[in-house]
Amino acid sequence: MTYLIRFIFLVLFFNSFSNLSAQQNLFNIPSGDITPEKKFFYQHQLNFYDGKFESKSHIVYGLGKGWDIGFNLINSAFAMKKGHWFEFQQQPITETPLQPVALFTAQKSFKVADKFQLNVGTQLGSNINRYADNLRFAHYTYSVGLLEVFNHWKLTFGGYYSNDILKGRGNDAGILLGYEIPIVPHKFYLMGDFISGNNSQGVSVIGLMVPASKKVQFCLGAIVPNINNKQGNYGIVFELNLLGWNYW
Repeated sequence: MTYLIRFIFLVLFFNSFSNLSAQQNLFNIPSGDITPEKKFFYQHQLNFYDGKFESKSHIVYGLGKGWDIGFNLINSAFAMKKGHWFEFQQQPITETPLQPVALFTAQKSFKVADKFQLNVGTQLGSNINRYADNLRFAHYTYSVGLLEVFNHWKLTFGGYYSNDILKGRGNDAGILLGYEIPIVPHKFYLMGDFISGNNSQGVSVIGLMVPASKKVQFCLGAIVPNINNKQGNYGIVFELNLLGWNYW
């Protein structure tokens, strides 16, 4: 089997998990949006770094009454070198996050005011490993507020608490900030987010979002690690959002 065929097979294989895969994000933080009742939201993200890229898959189902649930498959790393396409971290080393990680998610939204809502969510799961002794419990809990100001500007702010399995060594809690600003309504948006901390997840993403239709969005951004994040890398992120299963 050629390396190209192997690569395509792996991408399709892990994309199949996506039909079971969470939480709606900007780039790296929860957006504060809730998936409507009996509707699906799917997001696929590719982070490109020097010599490798990572895949993140999210799928969410709206339960109604401000609830949605879902599944995440994150930290799926592909190394661009001979004989080493897909990376499983076999030992429970927590200097950097374990990979890949599967998480079940749940989120609840509370409407506080006409243009402000508060969301509380959690993501619970484990790393994927061929050895049971190397499996570790992973968790990520957060609360974010979503505020709409001016002409449909969306500002997200809150905090998180997690463990080393998802974030690597460093602080366990931090601040979440994000924004979505329409430049040309329904056609072009500025979008970005920030995670505080000296762990490997402490980064900012500065980017844009372009809707291809009412149900398809393309996002592109630059990954910039925090100054005190010694584990982070600069990179490029590409994101696809599907607000339902049909294009229109």
